[in-house]
Amino acid sequence: MKILHLCYSDTRGGAAKACFRSHLALLNAGVNSNILTCLPTKNNDRNVTCYSNTLLKQIWRKLLKVSSLAIVKVFQKTSNADLHTFEIFSVINAEKLNKSDADIIHLHWVNYCMLGIKEIKKIKKPIVWTFHDMWAFMGCEHYDDLNSPFRYENEYLPENKNVKGLDLNRFIWKMKNKHFKNTHFQILTPSKWLKDCVNQSALLKEKPVELIPYTISESAFYTQDKILMRKKLGYPLDKRLILFGAFNAISFNKGGDLLYKALEKINRDDVEFIIFGASTGKDITGIKTHFAGYIREEAKLNEIYNACDVMVVPSRQDNLPNTVLEAIACGIPVLGFNIGGLPDMVVHKKNGYLAKPFEIDDLIFGLNYILDNPNKEDFAMNCRRHFDSNYSEKIIVNKLLDLYNRVLDNGKLM
Repeated sequence: MKILHLCYSDTRGGAAKACFRSHLALLNAGVNSNILTCLPTKNNDRNVTCYSNTLLKQIWRKLLKVSSLAIVKVFQKTSNADLHTFEIFSVINAEKLNKSDADIIHLHWVNYCMLGIKEIKKIKKPIVWTFHDMWAFMGCEHYDDLNSPFRYENEYLPENKNVKGLDLNRFIWKMKNKHFKNTHFQILTPSKWLKDCVNQSALLKEKPVELIPYTISESAFYTQDKILMRKKLGYPLDKRLILFGAFNAISFNKGGDLLYKALEKINRDDVEFIIFGASTGKDITGIKTHFAGYIREEAKLNEIYNACDVMVVPSRQDNLPNTVLEAIACGIPVLGFNIGGLPDMVVHKKNGYLAKPFEIDDLIFGLNYILDNPNKEDFAMNCRRHFDSNYSEKIIVNKLLDLYNRVLDNGKLM
C-alpha cells in the first residue's frame, strides 16, 4: 500500500504539522507513505517532495496564492475575520496524481490554489481527505462567522447573504456543489465537532465521514522534571507559569484577546506568562511575560510545556489544536472554552477545565482552579492517560490502516 499525502506545507501551520506527524507514524509502522507539498521542504530524507521545485514554479505558486487572497479581499467585504481563499486555480495538475504509483491520494490542507476545486474532481484514484477546517463545505471561508453562522447548513442563497459586494462565498460554494457532488472521497475529521459540522452541511452531508484524531510521537512529547526544565530555560522557580501559543497568536479565532482580558482581571502576584508563536510584545497589566518566539524544534517545545503549570487555549473556534495534544502528552493541564474539538481532549476538571464560551469570569475561575488544585499529580496522570488511550501513534495508525484498506476494498466510496 502506497499513500501520497498532499499538503501545502509539511511544517508551517497546524494542518501541516498534523499531516507530517501522521506521515511519520505511518513510516514508523512500515507503510510506504509520501508527502507532496507546494512550499520548499527540508524533509526530503523523510519522503517529502516539493512540487514547486524550480524558481518558475515557485513564482507561479506565489502568484496563485496572492490571487486567491486578493480576489476575495478586493471584491467581497465581510465581518468574518478568518481566512478566505478563492480556489479556482491550481498549482498541481490532477493528471500528475493519476499517473503516480500511489494507491490512495490523501488530501490535507490543499488551499492557496495548491489543488483547485475542478482538479479535485479529476483525480481518478481513491481519495481520503482530512478536513483541518471548514473550507471544504463552505464558500471561501475557512471557518464560519460567529456573528451569522450556519450559512453552510442552509445553502448559500441570495436571501442569507452576509457579505457586502460580490458574494464570492456563494460563487465558490456553488462551484463546489457542482464538482464535489459526484466526486467520491472519504472524509476524515480530527474532532467530533467538525464531523457534526460536515453531517449538518448542505454540501457534504451525504458523503462518508469518519473520526480519526491527530497523533504525535510519544518520543517527542513526554513528561519531564519541572524544576530541571525551568532551570534550563531560565524561568523562575517560585512562580506559576501560564502558557499560551499558536502559529498565529494574534488570530481572532485563537482568542488571545480573551486571555488578555482574563489576565487583566486576575488578582494574583504569583504568576508569569509565557507566549510562543510571538517573539516580541508587552507585559500584560504588570504580569511579567516571556516571549519564546516561533519554535520549530519539538525538543525545545517539549521543554517549555514541561516547565509550565497550565496551557491556556482560549479559542473561539478550533478543530483539534496541536497545542492541546502536545500539552496533555507532557502531562500539563489545559484551560479553554467548551467549543470545537477541545472537549475531545480536555475532560472537565480531570485533565483541565472547560469554561463556558466566552465567559471571562469562568476562564479566570478555571485558571485558579487548576493553579490552586492540591492534586496536581492527578492532573498530570489524567493528561497522560487520556493521551495514551486516544491519541498514541499505535492507535491512530491502526485506525488509518483500517480505513485505507476499506477504501481500497470498496474502490471509490460514495
